[in-house]
Amino acid sequence: MTSDEQQPLKDVAEQLRARANEFNHAAHELFFPRAPQARTLFPRTSRRHEGLVATLADVLDRSTTTIPPHVREYLAGHGRRHRRHGFPPEAYSDFAHALVEALHRNVLDANLAPGRLAQGADILRQACQVMADAAAEADYAGVPPAWAATVVDTEKRSRRLSVIRLESGMPFSYLPGQHLPVSTDYLAGTWKMLSPAVPATESGQVEFHILSPGKGRPGALLAHARKGDLWTLGAAEGHLCLGPSLAPGNRRDLLLLAAGTGLAPLRAMVLGLLEEDNPPSVDIVHVAQYPGELYDVVFFENLATALPWFRFHLATQEEADPWWLHSAITPPASVPLMHAANLGEYALSLGEWSGREVYLAGPAREIYPAASSLYRSTQNFADITYEAW
Repeated sequence: MTSDEQQPLKDVAEQLRARANEFNHAAHELFFPRAPQARTLFPRTSRRHEGLVATLADVLDRSTTTIPPHVREYLAGHGRRHRRHGFPPEAYSDFAHALVEALHRNVLDANLAPGRLAQGADILRQACQVMADAAAEADYAGVPPAWAATVVDTEKRSRRLSVIRLESGMPFSYLPGQHLPVSTDYLAGTWKMLSPAVPATESGQVEFHILSPGKGRPGALLAHARKGDLWTLGAAEGHLCLGPSLAPGNRRDLLLLAAGTGLAPLRAMVLGLLEEDNPPSVDIVHVAQYPGELYDVVFFENLATALPWFRFHLATQEEADPWWLHSAITPPASVPLMHAANLGEYALSLGEWSGREVYLAGPAREIYPAASSLYRSTQNFADITYEAW
């Protein structure tokens, strides 16, 4: 092996990132003739499969002549999850051909050392083979690639906030706190990540809380679902889930911080703890933009009355609802305004949480500053985990 071959393919990755749009377009246009069904399964936008270049560049960054084990496992996860698109494992051979041809078309004129482009192309082939093998293993094991679920109930908690309940008629697996890729016919190949607000059930019932971001966007279309609509749910993803308890009845106490519909995965966690013989102490902090979007107050009031280990705290960013919100709930008579800079600082102002595991969920613009405040605080947390979108 030459000295060049021993070096990670960071130079190839850099050239790929520099030509991301051209590569992405070429790869799909080369792939579609080989797999015509792909045109209907990917979004009809110029940003289709926009994470492709980032993923491949990360793989190249970490690979020499072979892909290291931890990256192979990462790719295997992609292979298992992407089964929801309906491609057989054999399709990865065509996808590899398209990726390699797109690489040569767009990076051939780059100032790379001899052999580096060929080495990068070989890594792309290896990556596709890893994903194909993982998909084939999941097929052989009988793991469903996706589940069909029917909308059975919808609630408009406010003009832009909906609670959607579905049933699949068969169990599907996820951990409380994880999210599921969701699609339906009217999303035209787009998948929206949604976090169930309840733990998995044997009957395949699931509940989602959706804040509509604006007309025409995937979240808005799902938020206006109707009874009888058929959705497709992919395999669970995400790391926002409780770790195993240290010993029976010896789980660390929890602090759960929710911004907006980030309440959904944390709600599922709380409900999951009902199955434990000796649950930990749990405090959940829910901050909404408006009082009328503190949409699960009655549910948490009932939990707090029934469970001595559970407490909840509320706050809003605005003092009153705007005229257009049309909230269907009656918020508590007095809800504090969040005068702190972010959700994390507000939680710190409520008490001492040292030793607790902390979980945060919600929009990135709110969760990232909140997590930063917790990391910088003098309180000694056992762990901090967050999910932001």
